[in-house]
Amino acid sequence: MGIIRLSVLTEATTSPERQRELIEQWASVQGHRIVGWAEDLGVSASVEPFQRPGLGPWLRGERESFDVLACWRVDRVARRVLHFAKLLEWAEGSRVSIVSVSEGFDLGTPFGRVVAQIIAALAEGEYAAIKERSRASYTKLERLGRFPGGVVPFGYRPVPIPGGGVALEIDPDAAEIVRDMVRRVLEGESLAWIARELNDRQIPTATDLQRIRRGKKPRGTQWKVITVSHVLRSWTLMGYVGSKEVIGEDGLRVRRAEPILTDREWAELQAEMNRRRNRSRPRRDASLLRRVIVCGVCGKPCYRFRSKPSYVYYRCASRVEVETCGNRSVRQDVAEGIVTEEFLKRFGDVRPMLEERIPGEDHSAEIKRVEEALDRLSERLELVPPGAALDAVLARMADHQKTLDRLRSLPTRAEEIREVPAPYLFREVWSGADTQTRNGFLRSVGTRAYALDGTVTVEFGQGDPSGDH
Repeated sequence: MGIIRLSVLTEATTSPERQRELIEQWASVQGHRIVGWAEDLGVSASVEPFQRPGLGPWLRGERESFDVLACWRVDRVARRVLHFAKLLEWAEGSRVSIVSVSEGFDLGTPFGRVVAQIIAALAEGEYAAIKERSRASYTKLERLGRFPGGVVPFGYRPVPIPGGGVALEIDPDAAEIVRDMVRRVLEGESLAWIARELNDRQIPTATDLQRIRRGKKPRGTQWKVITVSHVLRSWTLMGYVGSKEVIGEDGLRVRRAEPILTDREWAELQAEMNRRRNRSRPRRDASLLRRVIVCGVCGKPCYRFRSKPSYVYYRCASRVEVETCGNRSVRQDVAEGIVTEEFLKRFGDVRPMLEERIPGEDHSAEIKRVEEALDRLSERLELVPPGAALDAVLARMADHQKTLDRLRSLPTRAEEIREVPAPYLFREVWSGADTQTRNGFLRSVGTRAYALDGTVTVEFGQGDPSGDH
């Protein structure tokens, strides 16, 4: 049985076809018949042989039996000593020989096993060195503000850099979707509602958008609450490198692309997201008429109770005055239907009032960033020896000080907030709200429902139901 493995195909690698050809030549010379191939293309050397999609089934006995396992080189089988030792133990117990056709030894012999373990140890060291070089290269690209690879943040698209490498620029279509998401969050829409609407419009997620750009078929990945939250929480919307803080040589946080949002929009968005995270979760026993419905005789609150066979009622909580009020009750579906109908009759065609923000002029966020950069460079001064490096740090500090002076000299203007009618009716908000939110609407306008003889009468106080939506 022949083994072929390749992590990434480049001009510098030995192609799968070449590996196959070498194994076939060796088998022909030795008089062996190849019963099958285990191909693992795009599979990392860190994956244990028994867990690889191509090789694993052969080792687990799920394919045709064989007595020789042939590979181009030992590192095609395993690149970690522990994995290699486990495979050797399996081979001895299964009476299977492992042969490296290019390195010229048979692991069925004591000498071959010793040589193979030495090679495996060297391969593991090479693998660790490759990982370290990759990590260093990734970090360097981040600090230079270049895109190191992976999934492109939603709202941006990759563009080649003259001379090699990739940068990010704003994708106008995706960025407009981001801004719309931000606007809707600030207007009070839930993340679940936004995710549902994105799916209805068949807006591709970041991973599917990347597949489309590469000419591949999208997988149809759905937007979820966590997906929307990840996009809106990510510092990439401000053009920064991911969610972690990467500091450049100038002491500033590295910005690799133009921001999609302004500092004010970002601050408002994060404040709203934090407010939602910290607010109490919906009650599991939430009812539409909680603290709204009362007994029409004694005025005591009514609470839900389940009556056989399948009806749920609102019933007066009074036990002492049962002879006076008769412990009045009304079916839940009847009471809630009447209250909803009356509420929407009164407020359904009202347009909720929304807050419209007229931006002010505030440079405090930029001032803070430059001040932090100056502090970092000041701490670095003691570690920099005299010469060109020290001169470069001092020059950056001088530039930052000029920027700071300019920002501090700019005027500031407070933000203005005014109320404007929403472009939708309140009944549309009601249809998309959960039970606890609807209960809040009812209570915000002083709704009172009175239970009387299996029905209810409804009164409204003062207030605006759009206040908390």
